[in-house]
Amino acid sequence: MYQEEHLEKAFRHLEKEVNELKIETKLSETERLKSLFTTYARCLGIGCAMQLWQQLDGINTAMYYGPDILIAAGVKVNGLDKEESALLLNIPLALVNAIGTLISCFVIDSFGRRYIILRTMPGAAIGWLVVSVGMLLTLSPDTA
Repeated sequence: MYQEEHLEKAFRHLEKEVNELKIETKLSETERLKSLFTTYARCLGIGCAMQLWQQLDGINTAMYYGPDILIAAGVKVNGLDKEESALLLNIPLALVNAIGTLISCFVIDSFGRRYIILRTMPGAAIGWLVVSVGMLLTLSPDTA
């Protein structure tokens, strides 16, 4: 059923792992931690960078300062003052955030975190550039 060279390759791989484990069990706790860190440094770095990106991508800023951004942009609903309009128009932002989170909960297992974050990162960056340029264009000369 299996080719002999495939079995030999798998056996060599397992033998190598067993030898590494034998060496690691002879190491002190500090040496073992150092070995683990050097082995998984890249994974740790990528994981930390992804968490950093998720915190710095700005969704918390959009949710917290959404009404202020809408007020500064001068967006208004007829019949409401600026503050009421901004709060009312912030509801779709919260709804889109909730829908996006719900969708990602269902597709994260089939696509994976890496796939999703690499596909959504450009959209987030473009969105923030559009908001920044829009805020810059609506900025009055006396506040600049």
